[in-house]
Amino acid sequence: MKASKTKKKKNDNRRFWPKRVSPADKLLFDIVSVLDATQWWSEDRLSNLQQQHFAELLNFAKSNTDHYSEALKGFDTFTPEQITEDLVRSLPIADRQEIQTNGSRFIARQHDPRYGTLSEFKTSGSVSMPVTITWNQYANTFVRAKTFRYHQWHGSDPRKKMSGLRVLPISPDGTSKGVRTRDWYPLMPGGESVSQAATWPIAKQMDWLQQENPNYLLTYPSNANALLRYARENNISLPRLERIDAFGETMIEDLSSLANGVLGCTVADKYSSREIGEKATRCPVSGLYHIQSESVYLEVRKADGTLAEEGEIGQIIVTNFHNTAMPIIRYAIDDYAEVGPKCSCGRGLPTLRRIMGRSRNMMLLENGDHLWPRFSSENLCDAAPVIQTQLIQTAINEVKVLAVPLRTLSDDDEKALCEEIWTLLPREVRLTVECVPDIPRSKGGKFEDFRCEIE
Repeated sequence: MKASKTKKKKNDNRRFWPKRVSPADKLLFDIVSVLDATQWWSEDRLSNLQQQHFAELLNFAKSNTDHYSEALKGFDTFTPEQITEDLVRSLPIADRQEIQTNGSRFIARQHDPRYGTLSEFKTSGSVSMPVTITWNQYANTFVRAKTFRYHQWHGSDPRKKMSGLRVLPISPDGTSKGVRTRDWYPLMPGGESVSQAATWPIAKQMDWLQQENPNYLLTYPSNANALLRYARENNISLPRLERIDAFGETMIEDLSSLANGVLGCTVADKYSSREIGEKATRCPVSGLYHIQSESVYLEVRKADGTLAEEGEIGQIIVTNFHNTAMPIIRYAIDDYAEVGPKCSCGRGLPTLRRIMGRSRNMMLLENGDHLWPRFSSENLCDAAPVIQTQLIQTAINEVKVLAVPLRTLSDDDEKALCEEIWTLLPREVRLTVECVPDIPRSKGGKFEDFRCEIE
């Protein structure tokens, strides 16, 4: 326990906690205060909390939604003691297509006014399957509280300037009004926030960043990677930039070392989705991803349905405890992750070592097996004068390589790029290099460095 307290004191950012809280923010502050304590609980104590939340959610969903009234009709009233691995595994799994097709059956028939007003939105539809989700105010407040936790863990100063490069509307002439607001840190008024379009060319994005000169940058890992390489090639500095906050995509493994080497800044990351909210946050001490166990139940399941253990990879199935407006229980989000060890920071929150991506990010091999082609962007971009690549499997043993070059690629450049790719792919895979001015993102702003298009 002494070690935990020492780490807690070291990593907290308490000097910025609000001295006074408005009545409108009291619930948010209360949740923040609870999370400040529970992060240091033991795994057993956190597990007991999850059992309680899970039982309450199952009972509510069974009695208040059409979907779970039918899906759980073979079960009696749930108690926390009944929430065992065997019971959880026996519960039905919900997938994206089911929620897209029958979403109204997941919405609660009765809404408890204590949980605040309702809001509705659509997911990005990055796989051409947008989903409409209804949230209650309490669950949204929990999301804000975890944003506070994220900034607290990573030592954010609310007085400083946050910038964002993300998907924003662009006019036909290529201009964007951008967004300029304040108070980007929940409960902490003060700092300026500016955002602009991540779909702008990298050179234009960098010009904007130099003009704004921010302390923090929120953007996609792939966009950060391209910006860092552009800065290195053109000897550009951002003197005030302290940290890049990555979101929306699978983390690039060498991004942290690249950011430190080029701009002298750190990289933070979180794993979230619109359907569920924040699921895991990267630890500033170890780099592992702490599962946000107070608000989600996250399973990593192998192909045989058993739980993955440390070092093993499996599909993520996740439950949000607090969104009773539209309970989604055991949601197969189609992401894969590797289970991590106990973290050295002292927190009891379990970990993921890395989030692998979605099933479409696995390569299909000739024998029917799959391969995770986790390329080092550093190695690929060192092999040839390119700032970004994307590999697309178009057929068995055929992969198209899209490359954004810094200059015209010679035959030797293309050969060197292919040789680097073959270090991870079977040699019989035929590679075709295609140079492009940019690589488009999905409507939701996401970028995938590898995508399988075989049906």
